[in-house]
Amino acid sequence: MATTELFDMIAGSETGAIIGASLVVKNDDKKTMKKRPNKNYADKALQIFKDEVDHIYVDEHMSNFTFVFWFLLMVGGGSYGVHKLTEKYF
Repeated sequence: MATTELFDMIAGSETGAIIGASLVVKNDDKKTMKKRPNKNYADKALQIFKDEVDHIYVDEHMSNFTFVFWFLLMVGGGSYGVHKLTEKYF
């Protein structure tokens, strides 16, 4: 039995990668395997993504203290580094 492949390659980043990965799942239902070689098509993949988006992308923020600490560290360290490079080369 010859198989028909729907895609040779699927690529994407972030959302496209999630949807693309769901498109390459092979159909394991013997009755529909010849008609639909893949389990999910774009409409089903998009619906899965819409239903699960809150579980896929969790919105987590760092605390204000952590943000201020890292901000001051980067600004202070960057300023000091620029000062030292300027002293050395100019």
